[in-house]
Amino acid sequence: MAWTSPATWSVGQIVTAANLNTHLRDNLTTLNPNDAAGLTAASFATAGVPYCLVRNSGATSIANATETVLTWDTDVLDPDASHDPGSNPSRITPNVAGQYVAFCSGAWASNASGVRTLYFRRGGSGADRAWGHIINPTDGDSTIFSSFSGETLTSNGSSDYFEVVVAQSSGGSLDFATDANAQSPFFGLLWAGPAAS
Repeated sequence: MAWTSPATWSVGQIVTAANLNTHLRDNLTTLNPNDAAGLTAASFATAGVPYCLVRNSGATSIANATETVLTWDTDVLDPDASHDPGSNPSRITPNVAGQYVAFCSGAWASNASGVRTLYFRRGGSGADRAWGHIINPTDGDSTIFSSFSGETLTSNGSSDYFEVVVAQSSGGSLDFATDANAQSPFFGLLWAGPAAS
Protein backbone atom coordinates (compact mmCIF):
# COMPACT_ATOMS: atom_id res chain seq x y z
CA MET A 1 0.00 0.00 0.00
CA ALA A 2 1.47 3.37 -1.01
CA TRP A 3 1.26 6.75 0.70
CA THR A 4 -1.33 9.14 -0.78
CA SER A 5 -0.92 12.86 -0.25
CA PRO A 6 -3.67 13.88 2.21
CA ALA A 7 -6.58 15.73 0.67
CA THR A 8 -7.20 19.42 1.19
CA TRP A 9 -10.80 19.71 2.32
CA SER A 10 -13.15 22.50 1.35
CA VAL A 11 -16.27 23.83 3.03
CA GLY A 12 -19.30 21.73 2.14
CA GLN A 13 -17.27 18.86 0.66
CA ILE A 14 -18.77 15.46 1.42
CA VAL A 15 -16.40 13.11 3.22
CA THR A 16 -17.03 9.56 2.05
CA ALA A 17 -15.90 6.17 3.28
CA ALA A 18 -13.56 6.02 0.28
CA ASN A 19 -11.98 9.36 1.34
CA LEU A 20 -11.41 8.11 4.87
CA ASN A 21 -10.08 4.76 3.70
CA THR A 22 -7.59 6.36 1.32
CA HIS A 23 -6.47 9.42 3.25
CA LEU A 24 -6.75 8.15 6.82
CA ARG A 25 -6.78 4.36 7.12
CA ASP A 26 -4.43 3.52 4.24
CA ASN A 27 -1.99 6.32 5.01
CA LEU A 28 -1.86 5.39 8.68
CA THR A 29 -1.30 1.76 7.76
CA THR A 30 1.52 2.81 5.44
CA LEU A 31 3.27 4.55 8.34
CA ASN A 32 3.71 1.22 10.12
CA PRO A 33 6.52 -0.88 8.67
CA ASN A 34 5.54 -3.90 10.80
CA ASP A 35 1.93 -4.28 9.70
CA ALA A 36 1.35 -3.15 6.12
CA ALA A 37 -1.53 -5.58 5.72
CA GLY A 38 -3.86 -4.27 8.40
CA LEU A 39 -4.85 -1.46 10.70
CA THR A 40 -4.65 -2.50 14.35
CA ALA A 41 -4.17 -0.82 17.71
CA ALA A 42 -0.82 -2.58 18.10
CA SER A 43 0.41 -1.37 14.72
CA PHE A 44 -0.40 2.23 15.53
CA ALA A 45 1.28 2.00 18.89
CA THR A 46 4.38 0.86 17.02
CA ALA A 47 4.05 3.58 14.39
CA GLY A 48 3.50 6.22 17.07
CA VAL A 49 0.59 7.97 15.34
CA PRO A 50 -2.26 8.59 17.80
CA TYR A 51 -5.75 8.84 16.34
CA CYS A 52 -9.40 8.25 17.15
CA LEU A 53 -12.53 7.89 15.01
CA VAL A 54 -16.01 7.68 16.55
CA ARG A 55 -19.53 7.80 15.18
CA ASN A 56 -23.13 7.95 16.31
CA SER A 57 -25.60 5.26 15.28
CA GLY A 58 -28.67 7.50 15.37
CA ALA A 59 -29.94 10.99 14.77
CA THR A 60 -29.58 13.76 17.35
CA SER A 61 -32.44 16.26 17.59
CA ILE A 62 -31.04 19.80 17.74
CA ALA A 63 -33.37 22.43 19.22
CA ASN A 64 -33.74 25.74 17.39
CA ALA A 65 -31.08 28.36 18.24
CA THR A 66 -29.46 26.10 20.86
CA GLU A 67 -25.80 25.09 20.78
CA THR A 68 -25.67 21.32 21.32
CA VAL A 69 -22.67 19.12 22.09
CA LEU A 70 -22.84 15.95 19.98
CA THR A 71 -22.37 12.53 21.56
CA TRP A 72 -20.81 9.43 19.99
CA ASP A 73 -21.92 5.91 20.84
CA THR A 74 -19.57 3.82 18.69
CA ASP A 75 -15.77 3.62 18.62
CA VAL A 76 -14.72 2.92 15.04
CA LEU A 77 -10.95 3.20 15.64
CA ASP A 78 -9.65 3.98 19.12
CA PRO A 79 -6.41 2.13 19.88
CA ASP A 80 -5.35 4.53 22.64
CA ALA A 81 -8.68 4.43 24.52
CA SER A 82 -9.18 8.16 24.10
CA HIS A 83 -12.99 7.91 23.89
CA ASP A 84 -15.39 6.38 26.41
CA PRO A 85 -18.94 6.09 25.02
CA GLY A 86 -20.22 5.15 28.49
CA SER A 87 -18.99 7.92 30.77
CA ASN A 88 -18.03 10.79 28.42
CA PRO A 89 -19.64 10.08 25.05
CA SER A 90 -19.11 13.60 23.70
CA ARG A 91 -15.35 13.71 24.33
CA ILE A 92 -12.18 12.54 22.65
CA THR A 93 -9.32 12.93 25.13
CA PRO A 94 -5.97 12.26 23.43
CA ASN A 95 -3.41 10.43 25.57
CA VAL A 96 -0.46 11.87 23.65
CA ALA A 97 0.41 15.57 23.72
CA GLY A 98 0.65 17.42 20.44
CA GLN A 99 -1.23 19.02 17.59
CA TYR A 100 -4.29 17.21 16.23
CA VAL A 101 -6.31 17.65 13.08
CA ALA A 102 -10.01 17.35 13.91
CA PHE A 103 -12.72 16.36 11.45
CA CYS A 104 -16.47 15.82 11.61
CA SER A 105 -19.21 14.99 9.15
CA GLY A 106 -22.95 14.52 9.31
CA ALA A 107 -26.20 15.19 7.46
CA TRP A 108 -28.78 17.73 8.58
CA ALA A 109 -32.41 16.84 8.01
CA SER A 110 -34.01 18.56 5.02
CA ASN A 111 -35.05 22.14 5.79
CA ALA A 112 -34.39 25.32 3.81
CA SER A 113 -34.72 27.83 6.68
CA GLY A 114 -31.99 29.40 8.79
CA VAL A 115 -28.36 28.41 9.01
CA ARG A 116 -26.34 25.47 10.41
CA THR A 117 -23.13 25.82 12.42
CA LEU A 118 -20.47 23.39 13.62
CA TYR A 119 -17.27 23.94 15.56
CA PHE A 120 -14.73 22.06 17.67
CA ARG A 121 -14.05 23.10 21.25
CA ARG A 122 -11.44 22.16 23.85
CA GLY A 123 -12.09 21.50 27.53
CA GLY A 124 -15.78 22.37 27.38
CA SER A 125 -15.11 26.03 26.68
CA GLY A 126 -16.92 27.78 23.88
CA ALA A 127 -14.20 30.42 24.05
CA ASP A 128 -11.52 27.84 23.19
CA ARG A 129 -12.86 26.74 19.83
CA ALA A 130 -11.45 25.94 16.42
CA TRP A 131 -12.76 27.04 13.07
CA GLY A 132 -16.49 27.67 13.12
CA HIS A 133 -18.34 26.31 10.08
CA ILE A 134 -21.52 27.98 8.89
CA ILE A 135 -23.86 26.70 6.17
CA ASN A 136 -26.79 28.59 4.70
CA PRO A 137 -29.20 26.11 3.08
CA THR A 138 -31.34 28.75 1.32
CA ASP A 139 -29.53 28.19 -1.98
CA GLY A 140 -32.13 25.61 -3.00
CA ASP A 141 -30.47 22.55 -1.47
CA SER A 142 -32.43 21.92 1.71
CA THR A 143 -30.65 18.68 2.67
CA ILE A 144 -27.28 19.70 4.05
CA PHE A 145 -24.34 17.37 4.47
CA SER A 146 -22.01 19.09 6.88
CA SER A 147 -18.39 18.12 6.41
CA PHE A 148 -15.67 19.98 8.26
CA SER A 149 -12.06 19.59 9.26
CA GLY A 150 -10.25 22.01 11.51
CA GLU A 151 -6.70 23.14 11.18
CA THR A 152 -5.10 21.97 14.41
CA LEU A 153 -6.05 21.62 18.04
CA THR A 154 -3.46 21.39 20.83
CA SER A 155 -3.68 18.63 23.45
CA ASN A 156 -1.65 18.34 26.65
CA GLY A 157 -1.97 14.55 26.44
CA SER A 158 -3.77 14.19 29.76
CA SER A 159 -6.76 16.40 30.60
CA ASP A 160 -7.49 18.23 27.32
CA TYR A 161 -10.55 16.89 25.56
CA PHE A 162 -12.31 17.88 22.36
CA GLU A 163 -15.98 17.99 21.39
CA VAL A 164 -18.14 18.94 18.43
CA VAL A 165 -20.79 21.62 18.93
CA VAL A 166 -23.60 22.22 16.43
CA ALA A 167 -26.49 24.67 16.20
CA GLN A 168 -29.23 25.51 13.74
CA SER A 169 -31.84 28.23 13.25
CA SER A 170 -34.58 26.59 11.18
CA GLY A 171 -37.32 27.76 13.55
CA GLY A 172 -37.91 24.31 15.07
CA SER A 173 -36.01 21.18 16.07
CA LEU A 174 -33.89 19.61 13.34
CA ASP A 175 -32.01 16.30 13.25
CA PHE A 176 -28.28 15.97 12.80
CA ALA A 177 -28.77 12.53 11.34
CA THR A 178 -27.21 9.39 10.00
CA ASP A 179 -27.10 8.92 6.25
CA ALA A 180 -28.72 6.00 4.42
CA ASN A 181 -25.64 3.82 4.96
CA ALA A 182 -25.31 4.79 8.65
CA GLN A 183 -21.87 6.22 7.92
CA SER A 184 -22.44 9.53 9.64
CA PRO A 185 -22.22 11.46 11.77
CA PHE A 186 -18.62 10.85 12.73
CA PHE A 187 -15.88 12.72 14.58
CA GLY A 188 -12.17 12.09 14.63
CA LEU A 189 -8.75 13.34 15.66
CA LEU A 190 -5.45 12.56 13.96
CA TRP A 191 -2.11 13.46 15.53
CA ALA A 192 -0.29 15.93 13.27
CA GLY A 193 2.91 16.51 15.24
CA PRO A 194 4.31 17.83 18.50
CA ALA A 195 2.80 20.91 20.13
CA ALA A 196 4.30 24.20 19.00
CA SER A 197 6.85 25.52 21.48
